[in-house]
Amino acid sequence: DLVSFKEYWGEGNTLDLYKEEETINNLYDKSKAFAGYVDGNNVEKSSKVNYTSDYISVTPGEKIYFGPCKVSQDFQLHGYDSSKAISHKYVGLEDKSVFTIEATFDNGLVIYSYVIPANTAYVRIANPSAYNDVYMISKTPIDLVSFKEYWGEGNTLDLYLGYDKYTSDAFTGKTVLFLGDSICAANCESGKIYQGWSGRIQLVTGMTCTNKGVSGASISTSRGTNVVFNHYATVRNNNYDFIIMHGGVNDAWDKVGVGVMTDSFDPKDFDATTYAGGLEKLFYYVKTEHPDAKLGYIFNFATPSYNTGNIADMSGYYFVAKKICEKWNIPFLNMYEDDSLTAALKTNTTTYLSDRLHPNTAGYDILYPYIMYWMETLPVNSSIEDGYDLETLPSEVAK
Repeated sequence: DLVSFKEYWGEGNTLDLYKEEETINNLYDKSKAFAGYVDGNNVEKSSKVNYTSDYISVTPGEKIYFGPCKVSQDFQLHGYDSSKAISHKYVGLEDKSVFTIEATFDNGLVIYSYVIPANTAYVRIANPSAYNDVYMISKTPIDLVSFKEYWGEGNTLDLYLGYDKYTSDAFTGKTVLFLGDSICAANCESGKIYQGWSGRIQLVTGMTCTNKGVSGASISTSRGTNVVFNHYATVRNNNYDFIIMHGGVNDAWDKVGVGVMTDSFDPKDFDATTYAGGLEKLFYYVKTEHPDAKLGYIFNFATPSYNTGNIADMSGYYFVAKKICEKWNIPFLNMYEDDSLTAALKTNTTTYLSDRLHPNTAGYDILYPYIMYWMETLPVNSSIEDGYDLETLPSEVAK
């Protein structure tokens, strides 16, 4: 048994050499990686979305491990002979005979293995730029434990492995569509694996999130075709359990007229050149086309130090948006008047808002739970007739 085996061999001898666990030797050196990919003719092509490793020496028959990779996202791997000419190219998801999933992370990332074929002395592996800071290529098996131990705590790995899961019957197996502008799209987190509140909510809840937020999108038609409604229209035929809408910042940027809430539920009466009319149009179609979804509208947090257009004071847009949400019976997330959120975001600094408007990574860490917990409370969409009592509308917001 183990005791007698150790007693026979004693301590401090060669047994210790192979009874100890193997340590990870990461063969990926990002300082030597090329910012791009290698084509089939062994020509390096520059790219903002890929990095390719330097030549890594291998032996036919041995196995290497690499990742993290998304199970649904292709990768590119080339094998080279001793003269560094390509001998095996474009190993990817379609090449199922040469890799297997070795470890599955909770968030859907995986580690792949690759058995080195004959006549291969080197490999080069391309990875998405979003993974570059924590990418690994190893001849030692990699699992979730060793991966975390290698990178340690408190680094970029925490961005997509460090969040606690949140289990809720409201979210299990559900789908959500997010609509909005650059704040919803998380432009200031470009290249990150999980972007903005949408990506984080998907990560921690396991929901399937579709983010149709687009930089510059407006609620009104002030931005031409770059309108939140138009981005909704590209996916309007899909079914979603949640549809979460956001916008108004670019309307304020352009000093678009706030407009007025109508006493009508007919889209021909909505003036989409105004913020109010564009919002009513969006609500009409989302509400009527997705009667079984849970709907919600997010009004942006206050940004009093961002002085472009009317952004520093969006109170007029906020007031009419709140009334329109009441009219259409769509739950309203009031981030604008939430003093505790304003304080947490330190809106007069760039600590959490990279330019005092757009959240950075730490800013989205503050925002996503706020939105997620609100989403958990949302009711199923009600009929239009269950909306606000139009007879009680104040004259300043109704025609």
